[in-house]
Amino acid sequence: MPNQIRSATIKGHVTTDEYNRLKADATRFNFTMSDYVRRIMTEFKIPQSVVDARAIVDLFKVSADLARLGNLFKMALNDEDFQGSYSDRAQVQKLINDIEETRQCLFNQIRSLRRK
Repeated sequence: MPNQIRSATIKGHVTTDEYNRLKADATRFNFTMSDYVRRIMTEFKIPQSVVDARAIVDLFKVSADLARLGNLFKMALNDEDFQGSYSDRAQVQKLINDIEETRQCLFNQIRSLRRK
């Protein structure tokens, strides 16, 4: 909804300590105060910490790297020059399976972090 014009205002009263905590949290997550409070009010899941948010991004990057590695490996397996250089097909299949298992483990970690 980034293109919608936000014209309605909600006013709420908080203590100075509450305001300072909200402002600090908004800054920590790199949100404006308005964005942060709106996300809280609309039950948007906010990561429990900047570390969790960064971990999710990093895990996605590692997963993408593994996907690229797997794809390059499969391309190499189809290359005639490479085909003659390996003899243990079971070992190759195990490596492919290990890459996919690792990617699945990363996705499970991402899901776990998002639920926090």
